[in-house]
Amino acid sequence: QQQQQQQPRQQSQRSLDEQQLQPQPVLPLPPKHIKLDVGTEVDVGSSRLRCASVLGSGSYSVVWKAMKLGQDGEDTGFVALKDVYCRSMGNLEQTLFEIELLLACSRQESRDSHLVRLPRCLSHSVAQVAEGWCVRSVMNILPGEQLDNSLHRKLEHALATTSAEGRLEMGHNEAPWFDYIPEGQVMARSLLLQISPTLDSLSELAWHRDVNSHNVLIEEPAKTHGGQDQEDPSFWLCDLGLAADSRSWPSSGDGAQAAWKVTDIGGDCRYWPPSCWMVHCHGAEYLETRPSFCNQYQYRLDCHSLGITALEVLCHVALGVYERTGCRFQHLEEDLSASAGGGSWSTGSSIGTLWAPG
Repeated sequence: QQQQQQQPRQQSQRSLDEQQLQPQPVLPLPPKHIKLDVGTEVDVGSSRLRCASVLGSGSYSVVWKAMKLGQDGEDTGFVALKDVYCRSMGNLEQTLFEIELLLACSRQESRDSHLVRLPRCLSHSVAQVAEGWCVRSVMNILPGEQLDNSLHRKLEHALATTSAEGRLEMGHNEAPWFDYIPEGQVMARSLLLQISPTLDSLSELAWHRDVNSHNVLIEEPAKTHGGQDQEDPSFWLCDLGLAADSRSWPSSGDGAQAAWKVTDIGGDCRYWPPSCWMVHCHGAEYLETRPSFCNQYQYRLDCHSLGITALEVLCHVALGVYERTGCRFQHLEEDLSASAGGGSWSTGSSIGTLWAPG
């Protein structure tokens, strides 16, 4: 099975420039490092930008919404400016790998339409600062909002609109939480249909290693006059800061240790498969005598994380209403059966239907 997975990837990679994902030279450095703030104007590569507002932040990075300026200083449209502080050479190489990966995906967009669901890197720069480096990259702004924020807002709206009487009716056909299952099914199906091919195409170059609802963006469809969605939601995948080269991850090919054995575990632990927990608790060598889990860790991390994200989309609002309105989970399957009208819904068969093609 492992050989079957490697063969198509190896064939596709022969057409790629072997150096295109290697970190680019750090020098020459910009002569002056400018700290970013609202209204700050800064040059990043060939782009002149004016910072407008913070889109998001992490431990060592901030993403700004910035206006791209023309040659005469006129506004030409908003972009995303990612400002990353790298404390070590390893951090610097990882950040530059993300940039080169996005550039490589952009070069392949004309041949693979699935890669358009990733951000495009427009320009970047590297500056040496106190005790490290500052790497800035300019990317297009993807539509939509973070999926976890969308789910949280949907749940709060559902709880606010669930009547006090409805909260006492959880166990028969009028249970209000069950009304949110169909929408969850539509969203989960759309997520899988759109992001699965993107991850498959990306796997020719890298594993994302941090797929979760915080790193997926959703654009909700417009509503009709009757309140129905006009079409399915659209999804995009962002933040490749923990991505690993899919060629060196399972095997280095030069006699050195494979990357999966020496690279820290990445991503949100709530989306980890069992193999990640084994590495976390016992070390990478623990998988060497467990081929199935070793294969999972080398090739299936993104697949597992996307599956967990799809289940989160399917269940978040419905189960949130179910739990926070005073019900007990041990009766969930009975309630599902009753709400479906006499047993036509069962937990196992429903999940099987959801994942079935077509």
